[in-house]
Amino acid sequence: MKSDQKGEIEVKVQPIKLDEVPGEYVNYMYVAHTGDDFHLYFSEIAPLPTLKIPRSGNAVTVKTQPKIKLTVPPTVIPRIIEALQKNYEKYKESLRKREQQND
Repeated sequence: MKSDQKGEIEVKVQPIKLDEVPGEYVNYMYVAHTGDDFHLYFSEIAPLPTLKIPRSGNAVTVKTQPKIKLTVPPTVIPRIIEALQKNYEKYKESLRKREQQND
């Protein structure tokens, strides 16, 4: 939160001990929403042998069990999007710098 003319106080949240937070590897996300919340389901989809993929016409069906479900109020979604965009831009910039060093 930032201060404004109404005398609000700026609050900075700083996570501690990030290396101690349990984690899961995920490479798939499904998003749903209700009138009150967004639900983000994260799971891992491993590469499947092409011969064993269930098909229905041109569609491929892959079932996965979500590992993590986050329920987030709509007011937080813009901050999540902004944080992801900023960090993704930093990631792309670091890749560009590494590629330039390797040339």
